[in-house]
Amino acid sequence: MAKAKTLVGLDVHATKIVAAVLDADTGELKTFAMSGDTAAVAGFCAGLPRPVRVAYEAGPTGYGLARELARRGVAAVAQFHNSAQARRRLPLAPGNATVSRASNGSSQAAGSSPNEQSVAALRTART
Repeated sequence: MAKAKTLVGLDVHATKIVAAVLDADTGELKTFAMSGDTAAVAGFCAGLPRPVRVAYEAGPTGYGLARELARRGVAAVAQFHNSAQARRRLPLAPGNATVSRASNGSSQAAGSSPNEQSVAALRTART
């Protein structure tokens, strides 16, 4: 995989998604809040300077986003909460890793803000 120009960390919820977007060349970090519409969020990510790498933690609502990102050719890493539904692995873009799940549930700190959660997901995108 080519080195990413744009790194995106998403805090995914059913009705709202917050994105932290880092320009890997300049170090500029911006945050964006948007609806939970997966097509709109995937379009937003696909419209960023390429190559783009996206990371997020999600529950059951994250599968549709993973599929939509893959359909648009956006490299993504998603970590799903520990649940019966999330026990399987979901392939993302061709040649990309598969979705993994947390073995001990959410890694989100209690009381953390959506921006902090997005930045935490952004750290995952960088690895």
